[in-house]
Amino acid sequence: YETDTLVSPHASYFDEGALVTRHDVSLTYTLTVRGDQRASSGKIAVWDQFAALADPKRHNVINSVYQRSAFDRRTGQMVQCCGASVNDSTTIKQQGIGLFWPIGTKKQTYTVFDNNSMKSWPAHYAGEVKDTGVETYEFTQHVPATVSDVMTGVPTSLLGIKGPSRNVVANRWYTADNTFWIDPRTGVLVDEEVKADSYLTATNGQGHLGAVSLDLRMTPGSRHSLADQANKNAQSIAMIKIGRAACRERV
Repeated sequence: YETDTLVSPHASYFDEGALVTRHDVSLTYTLTVRGDQRASSGKIAVWDQFAALADPKRHNVINSVYQRSAFDRRTGQMVQCCGASVNDSTTIKQQGIGLFWPIGTKKQTYTVFDNNSMKSWPAHYAGEVKDTGVETYEFTQHVPATVSDVMTGVPTSLLGIKGPSRNVVANRWYTADNTFWIDPRTGVLVDEEVKADSYLTATNGQGHLGAVSLDLRMTPGSRHSLADQANKNAQSIAMIKIGRAACRERV
C-alpha cells in the first residue's frame, strides 16, 4: 500500500464549474496503489491504482483514473488477467511495463503503459542519475497527441468557433513527455516527471480549448519514501541470493 504525490506549481487548466481558464495555479497529482493479495500469486501480482489530478485550493478534481493491473513479479510485464482494466473497461489492452519495472532493469528501451492515453509507448534509456541517494537509470518517453476521450455537448463558443453557439462532439487530446528514474537493482520507480498537455477540438479539427497544461514532479517526501523502499528491497534480494548460493554449496 503506497501513496505518492506529484506537484505542478505553475499549471493551467479549464475550470468546468466556473467556465474560465485558470493560470499559474498549483495542481496536485495523487497516486494510491494497493496490492490485491487474494487475486495475486507467487508469479503474478495484482495492483489496484487510483490517480487524481486536483486543484486543492479550489477543491476541484480535474481528472481521475482507476486502474487495475496484473504483472509478472520478476519482469514487470503486464498480463491480461485478474480483471485488469482502466476505468472499469476491460477492453483496454495494458501492455509492457506498468508501475513496477523489472528486477535488474537494463540500459535499453522498454515499452511502458500510459494510463492517460491508455496506450503503451517506448521509454528510452537516457543515462545514470543519482536521485535521493539511489543510483538510478533515467528513461524518457514521448506520448504523441492521442485522442483520450470523445465528449458530447461541447459549446462551440468554448472552442472559439465563430458563428452562433451550438453544441458539438469534441475530441479530447493528450500529449506528454515523461521521465522515469528507476532503481535497476529492484525495479522501483524512485522519481517521475510528467510534462503534459490536454486540449479539446471539434471532431472535424476546428476550434481549440486548452484543458490542462502542467509539469508534474514527485515531491521530496514521496521520493525519499520510494528510495527507502528501493534500498530495503535491494537488501532483501541480496539476502535471497546469498541464501540460494549457500544452499547450492551444501548440495
